[in-house]
Amino acid sequence: FHCVMIGYRTYPTTDIRGQLDDVEKALTFVHENLGENEFSDIASDSPVYLVGHSSGAHVASHVLLERHDKLKFVQGLVGLSGVYHIGEHLEFEKEKNVHDYSPLTPVNRGEENFDVHSPSLLVDKVPHGAQVPKFLL
Repeated sequence: FHCVMIGYRTYPTTDIRGQLDDVEKALTFVHENLGENEFSDIASDSPVYLVGHSSGAHVASHVLLERHDKLKFVQGLVGLSGVYHIGEHLEFEKEKNVHDYSPLTPVNRGEENFDVHSPSLLVDKVPHGAQVPKFLL
């Protein structure tokens, strides 16, 4: 197995849309360069899996659900302790009285966009029969 660590810009440098763009671009770059340059030790037909933790699991699952048609080469996702329903997570933050310090609302462009950026709700918008990688959450 080989591991390639990718990153994405965080708030306040960008919002969720920029984060999704960053992950899509990084995955595409890795896939297109397998077997070449810095990835010469990795076979060009190697399977690609995505792993994310916490907000990384959220961004990873979001990008694979929303942009599955562009990322068909991704075989699967392992999401660890991810935020899959943003509205529910905000309630958790309110119970802990940390919501005023959290970037959850601004990074998602306001509470009115929580459903649009919640992977647990995005899964219902994936067209029937669409090729989506396997998820292990």
